[in-house]
Amino acid sequence: MHIGPVLRQQRLLKGLTVTEAATLGGVTRSYLSMVETAQRAPNPELLVPFTRKLAIPTEIWLPAFLADESRCSRLMRLGRAFFASGDHAAARRALLRALRVSRESGDARYNSDIHMLLGQVCYAQGRYLPALRWFRRLERAIRHGADKRTHAIVHYNVAQCMAKVGQELDALPRFDEAIAEFGQLELKFELGKTWLAKANLLLSARMHREARQAYRSAAYYLRGRRHSGDALLGCAITARVLDGARASLPLLQKIVDTDADPVLCAKVHAHMAIALREIGRLGEAVAEIEKSLSVQAELPAPLEASLLAEATLIHALRHDRAAALRALSRYNAVQGPREGQDIAAMRILARVLGAPPPEEDLPRVVEEEHEHRLRDALRLLQDGGALEA
Repeated sequence: MHIGPVLRQQRLLKGLTVTEAATLGGVTRSYLSMVETAQRAPNPELLVPFTRKLAIPTEIWLPAFLADESRCSRLMRLGRAFFASGDHAAARRALLRALRVSRESGDARYNSDIHMLLGQVCYAQGRYLPALRWFRRLERAIRHGADKRTHAIVHYNVAQCMAKVGQELDALPRFDEAIAEFGQLELKFELGKTWLAKANLLLSARMHREARQAYRSAAYYLRGRRHSGDALLGCAITARVLDGARASLPLLQKIVDTDADPVLCAKVHAHMAIALREIGRLGEAVAEIEKSLSVQAELPAPLEASLLAEATLIHALRHDRAAALRALSRYNAVQGPREGQDIAAMRILARVLGAPPPEEDLPRVVEEEHEHRLRDALRLLQDGGALEA
């Protein structure tokens, strides 16, 4: 069945007139009428929000669109519209169809754009190895062509994927290539983002001095722009490691005072809590954790779990067993992935508290990689039953 009759059928099932459906879906009556009667092809950028507003499931109309459409450019536009809306599975279907059409027709004009979008879609889905394959395929395709900006973006994306799939040593020179190319083009925002990504990789590799320099470069190029707070947070984290917890507190307070992003502020309060815990100001650390958990935003599951793991540890160090058990219970209720260091710490703390340990499978975690939290947890375990109810 063609896409027009499918939309008409769904409209009638909902008991809507053409005028009502057009108004609800944000299009004109004449446009919708022509689409339903196959007098014109639907605009992909309008079709995705229209069907969402009318609650028409994608699986009902997408097969008809893909069967109807044989123009690579329109299929690619649909994939981009799905990607922008957050429907990554549908975006991938549309883009793979576009790639098949491109191959069948022998017209490779859009292949680079399709490969780029497929890589971005896979990365957004957390499928980093397929994303790396798409970006590498694109890298080979544009080796002797394309503009310098595209080359730099591809090097950045390849490096990001490598960092995610355990190829950290290979990722670092790729970041350097992207930094050099963005620098030549004087693209400051892209340059700042690349420095930030490299800094995050260096931090995860415990190369703290190199990470601090990279965060400072990121903060310089991103100042006044998006992600500048993340760069400053990196500066504060490396300051805590290299110069001590007290040195990080003024930097963290500066971010809270100047950045309004609620998720970033939650991270900052969490790091303030860690710094305060390390210098023994446990009451203030509890207050900072509570600020993190009470921000007016939906926190990503790994971040929420990490906050609750830190809360459990701080309450345990204060010998407040009841509060620690409440935090442990909230940790267990978080739906979604958790960091390996949090799982390891919570298993130890559960034993200290006399509670069942978290049920998650522990990834390949070496305990010495997480000393900042496990050191205190292990000390509690060695102290035995020092916690008060």
